[in-house]
Amino acid sequence: MKSNYHKKTMLAMLIGASLNMTANAQENASASEDTADVEIIQVSGLRGSNLRTLNNKRYSATIVDGISSEELGKFPDQNVAESLQRITGISIDRSGGEGRFITVRGLGPEFNSVLYNGRVLATENSGREFSFDILAAEAISGANAYKSSTSDLISGGIGATVNLTTAKPMDTEGTQAAFSVKSTYDTLAEEYSPQVSGVYSYSNDTFGALVSLNYVNRSYRVQEAITDGWIERDFSYIPNQEGPGDYTRVMAPRNYDFRDDAGERERIGGTVVIQARPNDDILLTADILYSKFTVDSSVMSAASWTHDWVAGFDSAYVDENNTMLAYSYADDVAGLSSDFVQQAFNRPTETRQVGLNMEWFATEELELTFDVSYSDAVNDAGGTGQFVIAGMPNANPRYDYTNGGDYGSISYDNAMSASALRAHSLYFSGTDVDDKMSQFKIDGKYTLGLDYADIIHFGVYGSSRTKGRQDYDNGTNGNVFSGYNADVPDEIFHGVNQGGFLSGGVPSTWFTFDPFEYADYLWSESSIQENVIDAGSQYADTIEIRRQLGGPYARPNRNSVASVSEDVVEAYFRVDINTEVADMPLTGNFGLRYSYTDIEATGYSALVTDIVPVQGDDTLLNLTLSDTMRLSETNDYDYWLPSVNLKLDVTDEHVVRFSASQSIARPTLTRMTPGLSGYNGRLNASTAYGGNPQLLPYESTNFDLAWTWYYGEASYAGISAFRKRVDNFISSITLPEDILPGNEYGEFNVTRERNAEAANITGLELAVLHTFESGFGVQANYTFVDSDDDFDPNNNVETFALEGLSDSYNLIAFYEKDAIQVRIAYNWRDEYLARAVGGYSQPEMVEAYGQLDFTATYDVNENLSIFVDGTNILDNESRRFSIYKERLLNFQSTGARFSLGARYTF
Repeated sequence: MKSNYHKKTMLAMLIGASLNMTANAQENASASEDTADVEIIQVSGLRGSNLRTLNNKRYSATIVDGISSEELGKFPDQNVAESLQRITGISIDRSGGEGRFITVRGLGPEFNSVLYNGRVLATENSGREFSFDILAAEAISGANAYKSSTSDLISGGIGATVNLTTAKPMDTEGTQAAFSVKSTYDTLAEEYSPQVSGVYSYSNDTFGALVSLNYVNRSYRVQEAITDGWIERDFSYIPNQEGPGDYTRVMAPRNYDFRDDAGERERIGGTVVIQARPNDDILLTADILYSKFTVDSSVMSAASWTHDWVAGFDSAYVDENNTMLAYSYADDVAGLSSDFVQQAFNRPTETRQVGLNMEWFATEELELTFDVSYSDAVNDAGGTGQFVIAGMPNANPRYDYTNGGDYGSISYDNAMSASALRAHSLYFSGTDVDDKMSQFKIDGKYTLGLDYADIIHFGVYGSSRTKGRQDYDNGTNGNVFSGYNADVPDEIFHGVNQGGFLSGGVPSTWFTFDPFEYADYLWSESSIQENVIDAGSQYADTIEIRRQLGGPYARPNRNSVASVSEDVVEAYFRVDINTEVADMPLTGNFGLRYSYTDIEATGYSALVTDIVPVQGDDTLLNLTLSDTMRLSETNDYDYWLPSVNLKLDVTDEHVVRFSASQSIARPTLTRMTPGLSGYNGRLNASTAYGGNPQLLPYESTNFDLAWTWYYGEASYAGISAFRKRVDNFISSITLPEDILPGNEYGEFNVTRERNAEAANITGLELAVLHTFESGFGVQANYTFVDSDDDFDPNNNVETFALEGLSDSYNLIAFYEKDAIQVRIAYNWRDEYLARAVGGYSQPEMVEAYGQLDFTATYDVNENLSIFVDGTNILDNESRRFSIYKERLLNFQSTGARFSLGARYTF
């Protein structure tokens, strides 16, 4: 029933909830309460979503926030991550204008555990981080973010554990269905895209089935000004020097590119949930999740390399921070090229999970839950990446960023034309990722019936996970036509008017081309004869073998094959307490979790078999390497993880919570590959690089203190303080290692990821929700986060700093009355450090960013509603830089999106 037609009070909802608080055993993550046989008043829409979220928070002993679907198959935002960012302490990273990763209390995606129906979900990324954009919002019914830990939570999250849940048919009786269709207009792509979804649910006393399907094919466009990084150079030789900077140590852009990515994001997904209740004591549930998410990227780029030749520059401008803001080249210098590049950043992914669950009420006191599941995810991007270059060898680009705008401008001294373009490098690449995971859980709950201890929870958990990856590339075949010597037929290139790109300052005409047509022409027999064999190229003697090995196209790189197998066994107990202190109800829990992890890391590497000095130069060492061989290394560790959560009801309205716990987050799998590479032999200064299978988890000791005032119907205000001491942070550290025992030259300085650093994170979260009787409401929250390891741009020695640490806030206004629902939401995230060591060993910062979204719905009747949504309606752009904002790394525009649709329920 819709609240628009059946207005029920918040008081009735609270009474119903207080008598019927049931949590999934790990929602399976939190304590379950006894249920009573009372009528549940179902409230939907924005109000219903807020009520369910508020009640979950109100009656939980842990520090938890959540989001809930407004009704079956309808979520508050277009994307799960976009909804999660409305929660205090959670901010997101976007990809293609959509939320993808979450950061919680300053800890990035690799520090947060994401569960799906209480189970770890395999991921399509190389690490453990979960991409929320693979899931349709319609595929879940709610999400809870557990910011404090309990012993029944699966270990792995020190920022938060986020549990996504699906609707189950036996949550409601009878038949329900909802179908929606909408069209989305992207203002930058200037195209309309379809989206359809549907969910059907049926249940009676003994059987239930739910099926949901969703499909979206969204055209997108991303326009960017990009610099790969900044390099330090001595430019004291430039004849015409302007600006106050020191020309002996100038930071110059390595390159400067304009990129236009016009592609498609397609998602096909669905869920199936089947439940059976053979008797009053047993409930069986089987569920399936499937998602196929594909990003087809097509990028055309106008790119300029910074040619730092001594004879090249004519003039430059360097500011007080030694940042090069402008340059031009001498008129009589040849070979100063600029390029047109075709690129692709594809994500062809699939994610699946199958689970079986049995709840058994063995006796009046004992309840047991058995759960088994299998999940896998793949990213088949191997060979789909493109970086294919054609360029004009004498363009002589001019760079100018002295106007202080969003980005700099590029112009050419010599006009571009198709006839002037020549061949350069052709790189095809990409990485395949495969993740497989099997899990089982046995959870028990025994009612003690004691005055101070209500229930004891206990259980065991086991998982077996294998994540592998393999790179694809075309090796040195990509360089056969490098150098801007080979001519290419004019008809391969197509001029494109880019006068409307971003806000101007770019070349008005770009040349685009089909990278496969281009590559096929260059590798044709006639082109090879003319440009390789007749030209006396260094590749002439091997060109036929190179053709037989695939020519320009990518093939598997055996040396890159790596996998990590990880087995985890855990056991826990948790005691729920229920007592009074000074006539104030005190509830909560305490417990202990034991976690054991066994790892086997596998990779391929060549080993050093001999080291001798180079004749004629005894400072250089000649290394003899073995053939590439398979290497394997093991590691294991265990932890005892205690937790305490207390909730004190000072009055009926005022609640104080306290939590203390220890938690772990296991290291990113890709950091644990065995073996060494990048050998460089020099007397007393030999170096090498390698992975580290002996990495240990991040260890965190956590404290939370929260006060909440539930001062009215659907209204509250709260403040939470938290502190985390995180040890075992991972940094790249160089230490001496004897890589060839018995050889006097065997000691190398080896750089590996190693456990070394520690940091304290402290923060404060403020939140308020106020609902007026008129139907209006406001919601606001602010998160302050600080650390003793903040990034210091003036420290050139210390490279460790917490990444992703930033303040954030949300402002939301909503109205719901009769047939109208409207919500306007603004989210803001402060400037933060994205990478302490980015491109060319320079830090990468993200500028503060805010985004305004809205949604409005009109209920035509109890079954039919029409809606309109807007995302980033102010068309805000994002920006990355290195230390100073003039050192631009990325300026990106994704445009705004508007959707119009209809929804029918019965």
